[in-house]
Amino acid sequence: MKKDLKKIIDDLGKSEYLKTENDRLFFSRVYNNGDLFKYKKRLNAIGFTNKKNILDHGCGYGQWSIALSELNSNVSSYDYDNDRLIITNQIIDNLDINNINLLHNINYNDKKLHGHFDAIFSYGVLQCLDYNKMLNHYYNLLSKKGRLYFTAADLGWYLYFIIDGHNRPVLIEVNSIPGLSPASIIPQQVKHRGWKLSNVLSTLAEEHIA
Repeated sequence: MKKDLKKIIDDLGKSEYLKTENDRLFFSRVYNNGDLFKYKKRLNAIGFTNKKNILDHGCGYGQWSIALSELNSNVSSYDYDNDRLIITNQIIDNLDINNINLLHNINYNDKKLHGHFDAIFSYGVLQCLDYNKMLNHYYNLLSKKGRLYFTAADLGWYLYFIIDGHNRPVLIEVNSIPGLSPASIIPQQVKHRGWKLSNVLSTLAEEHIA
């Protein structure tokens, strides 16, 4: 890299596109003072190196994309959050990286994209989507013998955020954000384990009061 990533991250920490304190803390945490070693170590471990075309699906602020770009030929980085893409674009411009293509939209039905990617990297995305449909899209996008790496959060991760959280207090329920409806993630996972939601919420309250 031609420029100091830590300085770039420090400068962008004041960006207007980091609109909340939680955004700023999250951005700082994922970039780890400009040290991307842990990301590159993971990518080497899972064999995401020396690929021609890789899709970083849900790239966020681009930390994985930058690591991928050092280890592979071409990276397509998609995210629905335009503010995060703007931040990522500023970082890759500052670093003079020319093998990352940022995407705000993907037409999964575009036949030209089917079989295009040697690998797809999907970190913490599937739990936010219709995973059955998304896995089918991944299948279509991947080339023959292409590789897929994904992570997804289970109930314990959500409980961790509520009890300990990285950066912020957790909003349990607001009428406009139906987080505890019968179809929501936490109630569904609590039910799957045979637990009572009232008992789980009581335990969480006691943890915070203690």
